[in-house]
Amino acid sequence: MTKYFKLQSLQYFSVLKKLCIINSSVERIENLESLRSLEILSLGENLIKKIQGLDTLIQLKELYLFGTIFNFLRLQSLIILL
Repeated sequence: MTKYFKLQSLQYFSVLKKLCIINSSVERIENLESLRSLEILSLGENLIKKIQGLDTLIQLKELYLFGTIFNFLRLQSLIILL
């Protein structure tokens, strides 16, 4: 069973700065576009195949993917500075 995490209800939280979706067996993340103020996104310990809208998070400073199993994931326009 595929688990999707659609952030439709979070469209009203445009000033949200931190979002944690940890250890939820989520395979797909969608509708991040409305979270324009998001600075920290933690998606650790999931089974992510697709993240949609990550490139629209212009304020994003930290992305945590620890323990996440990637079967197929495209992160377009993402620069990771170490």
